Amino acid sequence: MIIGPSVGSSVNLVHQFQRQRSIEGATHRLASGSKANRIERDTGAFHFTARMDGQIRVDQAAAANLNNAITYVQTQSDGLRSVDRVLFRMDQLAMKASDPTLNSRDRIRYHTEFSSLQTHLEYMLVEKFNDEPLYDPQAALYADAYPVSGVSDGGWEMQEQEVDIGALSGGIRLWWNPTWQTDRLKIYQGASMLFDSGEYRAQHWLNYPVYPDHPDPTYQGESELKGSSDRFLIEFAPGSVNVTEAPDNVGVSLHDKDGLSDFRAATSEEEFNFYFSNDTLRKRLTQYQTAEDYPKSQAPSGDSTKIRFVVNEDAGGFPNIRAPGSSTVWDYQAEIIKSTLPSKSVLANADGSFMEIQNIGFSNLSELSLKTLDGALTAMDVISLEQENLRYQQGVIGAEISTFRSQIDMLERKTMVEVGAVARIADTNFAEETTNLAKNLLMRDTSAAITTQARVNATNVINLLL
Repeated sequence: MIIGPSVGSSVNLVHQFQRQRSIEGATHRLASGSKANRIERDTGAFHFTARMDGQIRVDQAAAANLNNAITYVQTQSDGLRSVDRVLFRMDQLAMKASDPTLNSRDRIRYHTEFSSLQTHLEYMLVEKFNDEPLYDPQAALYADAYPVSGVSDGGWEMQEQEVDIGALSGGIRLWWNPTWQTDRLKIYQGASMLFDSGEYRAQHWLNYPVYPDHPDPTYQGESELKGSSDRFLIEFAPGSVNVTEAPDNVGVSLHDKDGLSDFRAATSEEEFNFYFSNDTLRKRLTQYQTAEDYPKSQAPSGDSTKIRFVVNEDAGGFPNIRAPGSSTVWDYQAEIIKSTLPSKSVLANADGSFMEIQNIGFSNLSELSLKTLDGALTAMDVISLEQENLRYQQGVIGAEISTFRSQIDMLERKTMVEVGAVARIADTNFAEETTNLAKNLLMRDTSAAITTQARVNATNVINLLL
């Protein structure tokens, strides 16, 4: 039972509820440390601080990324210093080998050590940092295109050649002509097979076979062939490869899943029937077909800068099998164009902007030799150029580190200002909140005591009256 005027009691209850909400709010703000952690308390402050918190987190992530980028380029710089020491020793050996009084045995002794240093450079060139290549040989100042050609010696055995392009990525423009007798060309980068033509035929008979007394004059003259070298563009980089065929290619790969039908469409009816009417040739023609597309390719792993061209690595041949005593005629031309690896980007700011990490590289100098006087003199000139390249690359790295550090300093100052702005808006004023909490607690307790005493007094008065 409530003693006293009903209106006064209601007002007292409202005041009690208001004080209780104030006590709960102050307690929550003191516990969380934030006075803008609820949208209904201050919509503007809540949205502003939420946005600023997001910017602060992105800026802190950008600063961490830039520090990682500095570690990456410093690792590159350390590697280049090791390369510089190797080049210094190679230059000493080249100078010693340039002595015109040396005999071939002395030169070979110098070349042996020189060759081991070349191998060391090859290993350093493919070093990685967290599975990312540290160096791109194409980034060296002295890069070129490499022409390659191969011609059959008339024999049936495998023939191969290798060229070190000093790069992990690039493009190969290929002209491949195995004529009408099939041959097979494979192109490797290290252990990865960039291109496999399968048993390939680039030319077809227009009037096969030739019969001197045939009533149709088409078959009385000399045999004629259609087609020439088929053209391909092979673009490769670590983890990717793309092969594009020229639209006017007429060649057929017998290994292709549609090899037999393609062969039938490319040859004359007389030639195809000639092969299919012979059990041996028919079996030989159909044995190569697979369930895959040919020519086929395989993405390289980026483990080597060496490109290897291999013809007739596997047994095969059509219509004649490659075997001792047989012969085959083929030729190919290729031009290898080196290309740089894609540059890396690092987040630089909360606005989404990025900064690039420049590609750094050097040459492994695999083409140099000290076995002759001319070779030693050439090596001295090339090594001097490569040492100049290293100085240039170190300058690029130094500029990058300076740029990254300046950006980190800017982000740290920006983050400090942002944190201060958020603190002024959102952080709890502990002195003020503690005072308000104590005041409301005191008023709540006092009000409760007064109300209780008033009820007791009113009850005593009524009892006396009764």
